Amino acid sequence: MNPTRIRLATLILLPTLLTACGPPVGVTRVTPEESYRQATRTALSDEGISSETLTVLRRHNVDGLYEADPPGALRQLNRIAVQDGRRDILFALAEATHAWAKTIGDTAPKPGLLNRSDAFLQSAVYAYLFLLGLEDEPPPSPYDSRFRDACEIYNRSLNQAFRAREGEPLRLSAGRRPLLQGSLPVHLAPSAITRKPGELEGLYAADDYEVFGFATHNRSPGLGMPVIGVTRKSREAPNGGTMPITAFLRVDGDLPELSVGRGQASLELYSSYDDRSIQVNGQTVPLQADNSAPLAYRLNDAALWNAGLWDFLGGSDVKRNMLFVQPYERGRIPVVLVHGTGSSPVWWAEMVNSLRHDPVIRQRYQFWF
Repeated sequence: MNPTRIRLATLILLPTLLTACGPPVGVTRVTPEESYRQATRTALSDEGISSETLTVLRRHNVDGLYEADPPGALRQLNRIAVQDGRRDILFALAEATHAWAKTIGDTAPKPGLLNRSDAFLQSAVYAYLFLLGLEDEPPPSPYDSRFRDACEIYNRSLNQAFRAREGEPLRLSAGRRPLLQGSLPVHLAPSAITRKPGELEGLYAADDYEVFGFATHNRSPGLGMPVIGVTRKSREAPNGGTMPITAFLRVDGDLPELSVGRGQASLELYSSYDDRSIQVNGQTVPLQADNSAPLAYRLNDAALWNAGLWDFLGGSDVKRNMLFVQPYERGRIPVVLVHGTGSSPVWWAEMVNSLRHDPVIRQRYQFWF
């Protein structure tokens, strides 16, 4: 047979043979649960980056480089974003940097690379610029899934950006931090909490702890990192105490300015006893808060729960102290919770946890034991 005819027949039959083995593109039926899992896959769920981020990486031909050299790909995409002000690139940078940061160990990085905490700080900065930056494009819609994901990326990245190692207490300190391009001076803003700085002896990320024993774990949605502030012993709290705090990183400058070291950031601390929103670039931003974790952290002591019974059986002389769960706030109505002879103030904890989650009650009342 003529070789030309053989080649022609092969070209005609090959697509048919390949199709018989199954089409290269198509659909398969999935359950609603699997459909949701596919639609919500992000770096936050440890299942790889989202489809939206992958689309941006492929558009700028850095998807292959990201697989082989994540920081190299991110630097290249950062340079593109400096020239291209579209917000979708900022989201892709935030998520891809967050995914890369989770793979970095606690050991010292190679020269020119970011360590784990600095990589998470970079991710938080990108997420902040996507959500609140003054870009040419309007801010993202709250109905956009990337808006919700960026809020969580910002919060979780902030959780890891101010500690030397994963699981360690927070180190909310000022200083110049390296970025993928340029560096970022971080300042500590004057505190908005009523406690004096010397009254706090430790700061811990609330998300590092699982609360047990309460019927509900009460959180308020928003931006920022919920923090457990451990206070020193005082006359009102002989064994020390805790207070809920929210840490918020405010970034001044756009990506072109940050990339050449002309931007800056301030780390702000707010008391979570108040329903607090802040203003950022003309937008009202609610602060994320966790009022249950600090209370549970303080009550995670068997001696506190047994104190009333042992004092009653032992006949010890109990001091008549008024205990403050939160700093005194002028103008708020005190609610005094009285316990029985063989009991102790901690048995009111469940009620206090529930009442303080009601925003109207939280604004008008304060609880004393």
